[in-house]
Amino acid sequence: MTRLTVAALDRDLPVVAAQALHLFEQAGLEVDFHAVPDPYELSAGLKTGRWQVVHVDADHVFHWGDDPDCDCFIFLVGSTGVGTSLWVRPGLADSSARRLAVNDLEAGEGLWLQDLLLHEGLLGRAVALNPPVSPETRLALLREGRVDGCFLPASLELEAAEAGLTRVVDLGARLPEYPGYTLVTTHRFNAVHPEQVITYARVIWQALGRAAEMDPLSEGPALLAQAFGWSSTVAARRFPGCIKALGQVHPSLSQAFASLELARALRARHRSGVGRVQRYFDPAVMNAMF
Repeated sequence: MTRLTVAALDRDLPVVAAQALHLFEQAGLEVDFHAVPDPYELSAGLKTGRWQVVHVDADHVFHWGDDPDCDCFIFLVGSTGVGTSLWVRPGLADSSARRLAVNDLEAGEGLWLQDLLLHEGLLGRAVALNPPVSPETRLALLREGRVDGCFLPASLELEAAEAGLTRVVDLGARLPEYPGYTLVTTHRFNAVHPEQVITYARVIWQALGRAAEMDPLSEGPALLAQAFGWSSTVAARRFPGCIKALGQVHPSLSQAFASLELARALRARHRSGVGRVQRYFDPAVMNAMF
């Protein structure tokens, strides 16, 4: 059994599916998984070798690529589409004073927010959450009035609506071809352990397909309830959103390139010196998978 240490901003549905269905073990992998809400901790862990693989938004990789000491690259785009929306407190839908909170002002949701503020006429001001927090905690901060708006995944949209919050931007509708589920490693690790990287990509690819096909009334909610300790009611309410958050699974290689070009163009709109997609994405793993 080969051990692989993996980190992500949150424990997501494909990882849960792969663990519950024993896909990692069947592929000969022992995966030590860590949920790390701070993208800078993900980056630092890649540099030091603490993590061999991370799950993170493609734009974070473009941002990390500015650092010459970081040799990370995307090796799999498993889906396209962003299952995330910007929600605000009641009565603040058109207020320039509202505090719109993100975990990272420089990349990912922070970059989307900057684009909305600067180019799409969104009113408000961006503030950073310190320390970064999980989506569930962001929802709690909104309910308590400690922030005025934030991005929430589709899995929490029912609870957000029931809390009286207002959705002001649906990124899924706005960015349907944006890279969704992306996996990242370093050239250093891949050069020594290419088979581990390819095997992990294949397992996640399989898990994405299995998750998308789960029965939303039984198998899917039962999986979430077991993995997270949620009640059956909470799991049943959140599972459809988890599927929605995955976007369109199993893009072709050309679709993966196109999605990353969209992400690159969005970053280049706000940052100079953004390199070509090939600087951040090596298609060799996806080619090897097929």
